[in-house]
Amino acid sequence: MTIRRLMATEDLAARFLEAAAGRTAQAEVHVVSSDSSNINFTAGRVRAVDAAQRVNVSLRVINNGKLGFYTTTDTSDPADAVERALEAADKGQQADFDFPGPSDGPDPNTFADETASLTQQALVSRGEALLGIVGEANPDVVVDGNLSSRIEATALLNSSGCRVARETTPVTVFLSADRVRESDVASVYSFYSACRLGDDLDRIAHDLLQTFRWAEENTSIKSGQMPVVLNPRLAQVLLMTIFMGVDGNNINRGVSPLADRLGERVLDPRISIVEDGTLDLWPSSCSHDSEGIPLRTTPIIEDGALKTFLYDLRAAAEAGVEPTGHGHRHPGYPPRVAPSNVVFRPAQQGSFQDLIADIEEGLYVEELIGVGNSNTIAGAFSNPVAMAFKIEKGEITGRVKDASIMGNVYDLLRDNLGGISAETRRFGSLEAPFILLDNVNVASK
Repeated sequence: MTIRRLMATEDLAARFLEAAAGRTAQAEVHVVSSDSSNINFTAGRVRAVDAAQRVNVSLRVINNGKLGFYTTTDTSDPADAVERALEAADKGQQADFDFPGPSDGPDPNTFADETASLTQQALVSRGEALLGIVGEANPDVVVDGNLSSRIEATALLNSSGCRVARETTPVTVFLSADRVRESDVASVYSFYSACRLGDDLDRIAHDLLQTFRWAEENTSIKSGQMPVVLNPRLAQVLLMTIFMGVDGNNINRGVSPLADRLGERVLDPRISIVEDGTLDLWPSSCSHDSEGIPLRTTPIIEDGALKTFLYDLRAAAEAGVEPTGHGHRHPGYPPRVAPSNVVFRPAQQGSFQDLIADIEEGLYVEELIGVGNSNTIAGAFSNPVAMAFKIEKGEITGRVKDASIMGNVYDLLRDNLGGISAETRRFGSLEAPFILLDNVNVASK
């Protein structure tokens, strides 16, 4: 059945490409076809079970030197889609690139038979087991959840002869939990995403329970500069700045603070960040990016030094360099410069507990509010905490409310890195350690 699905997706892409033949100088078709099952839980009970089939076709054309884009879920009339893409090209931007020809890429495994064969009842049972772990350990907590599994086929064909296809089995688990005590509300969430339900899935339930144990007592913290430990999930706050900095579009526009700094040490030498689309059973792995450029393992930061910028076809053409295989897209949208899988390499400094052991007074932050609302490209951030805890003499001593943290990502990661744990967490396409930052500005009411 999976072979038939992949072949059907490729055949559909070929129909649209054939419709564009003779109408435009260059054409590219990207098709995503998926079958999904979704289970929603409310207050620990199944609320809804549904299944869906979706197909999305995206068409790009280069006509008279201009780029046109059109996307549709209607697969019945390829000629009409081509016409609409051509109309978009009439008013489109100049395209100074060509769609790539065929090329060899890596062959990561993105398909897990056990995920493809998951029944809705199996998802319900797995969800009930997870929610049961939380409910049995802490009856005061109300848990909602969502479990989804998907078999997804993707095909990319263009008029230059590129033909890329893959099938993947993403599975996602999301748990959110609330505990209400008079006027005090504690809300926590955790999630898991991969190409199969791994052995560590129960960890997300145990992480929720640990957070509620720490939140049994509320405490306060004085404003000032202090050590702050970030949950691995919050590595995205730091990485958002770094990946905006290495985005070829921002380099071309001259707005990145990392422009002209290739090869220089821009962060603490303990920091290494790798982008890698070749990892087995990671959701964003593939042989090629969404434009047909082979994926690879790409060091972004190596021992603190800046190693590369990221380019899709358009940004590479503007810069006069080769594309790096970072033109990625969501169904229904054109490609943009983006990483696939990101690994923030851990240090060999032990566990989370080892990281906080020597902190006399500081803050551990699990969740922030309003991520990305500051001058992110310059590295600035200023965010209220959604869930944070006071650290005293190496121990978590209570939940801190009504506090904010602020600073500059580049300054903190270059001159104020207190440590990186060997213990990591994986969230979808990101794997990261706990990160200790010294001299972070904390404001508390």
